[in-house]
Order: sequence, then structure tokens, then C-alpha cells
Amino acid sequence: MAAGRDYYALETRARRDGYVLRDCEGRVPFGGSADPPGDDQRERGPEMLQSTVVNGRVLKAWQDGVPDFDVRLSDDAGRYLCDFTYYTSLLEFWRRGPEGERPVVFLHVPGGFAEEDLVRGREVVVALIRALVEDGKRGSGKAV
Repeated sequence: MAAGRDYYALETRARRDGYVLRDCEGRVPFGGSADPPGDDQRERGPEMLQSTVVNGRVLKAWQDGVPDFDVRLSDDAGRYLCDFTYYTSLLEFWRRGPEGERPVVFLHVPGGFAEEDLVRGREVVVALIRALVEDGKRGSGKAV
């Protein structure tokens, strides 16, 4: 959830480093990195990773599916738990093959718990899933 936003944002990329905000227990993830250097000799992931399923066609189809709602792409998931979670999910696919698909999405939703907020959120998410599925059927998959 992205408190303070009044729109839905489909994130396009996530960053490895620069996490300085503390979580509810006062901790910063792995010293500020979603993929810290370690003793296990594995290669660190790149500084930034992008989804291979988020693109302009998906955005257009998503917007067409919910024309009365503000839905958009974002290239800043915020260097907090959301960005961290998105990066580590993308990293899992990158480690399987750096040039391969990374079919991962992260959606920031505005705050709100009233019934109309939940109904609107369901419509937006269903439209996004439809847009992703239809685009996947076309065999696309290049990041924005």
C-alpha cells in the first residue's frame, strides 16, 4: 500500500542498494542492500532489475480496462520494503538466467479500507491481470 497516493502504480523496476529507512522493528535490510556481498562466492545481482512483462501495451490495455481510475507505471518503488521485496523477487529469476524472463509485477495501491475502495481495487487488479494475460498470449515481454 502506498499511503498518500490516490492512484495505482505498476512498478517497472527495483533497485539493489540504498535502503536506509527502518522497518517497524527498527532494522534496515542487510545493511541497506537487497543483495549484499557475501562469503558464498555467488555473483551479486545488478544495481537495477526490470520486469520483462511490464510494458506500454500492458499499461494501455490496463488503462482501457478501467478508464475511470488513475492507473500508471512507476519507476520508483521507494527504497523501502516494497522495493526490497520487488528486487529480491526479480533477482530470483535473474539468477536462473540473466537474459531470461522475469515475469514479476509489483502493484502499489492507494490507502483506503472503505467498501468502495475495495471494490475499486478489485476492478483495477482484475483489469491488470487481464492486460498481463492478453499481452503474454501475444508472446511479448520486453520491459519498458
